[in-house]
Amino acid sequence: MKKILNFFFNVDPYIILEPDKFVTSLNLANISKNVLFFLKKFQLKKIIKYFFFLLRFISIKIVIIFYLPLIIFFKHSKYRFLRLSSNQLGSLAHNLDAQIKLSLLEKKKPIVILPKYSPYEKNFRDILINDFIYINNSFISILLLPLIFSDSISYKPEDVETFLFKKKNIKCIKNNF
Repeated sequence: MKKILNFFFNVDPYIILEPDKFVTSLNLANISKNVLFFLKKFQLKKIIKYFFFLLRFISIKIVIIFYLPLIIFFKHSKYRFLRLSSNQLGSLAHNLDAQIKLSLLEKKKPIVILPKYSPYEKNFRDILINDFIYINNSFISILLLPLIFSDSISYKPEDVETFLFKKKNIKCIKNNF
């Protein structure tokens, strides 16, 4: 069950941009570039994968419209969501550290959501208890995905990750993401 939930609802904030294999932020333009790249190469499996990414991303953006009253509430509150990559332990730890520091510097209280379907949810259970709101529930994390991906009430990896600047991208050696 965890693998099925992870496949459908784990929306990583990073994407590998083809053909150069740069790690960059997940957005409509980057997903579309990958779909077009693989269309030209006639790689059906990759086309389906990135088309599915595109559908998930657009679905979240549409649902954000229905969450507008909640977004307005959180915009005027002291709480902010953290947009984390829970697919790799190093990335998760780095983003968690940097985004929590940023939120505390801005006098905001971070809301950390690590769903049960994340392979690393147990690693941070004991650490995340003091100055943050920590949610470790798959159903709640799915319901809150539109809030996490709302730019006005969440911290994005681009806010803290220096390697996502255009001239500082890291080239991936292996395409194992």
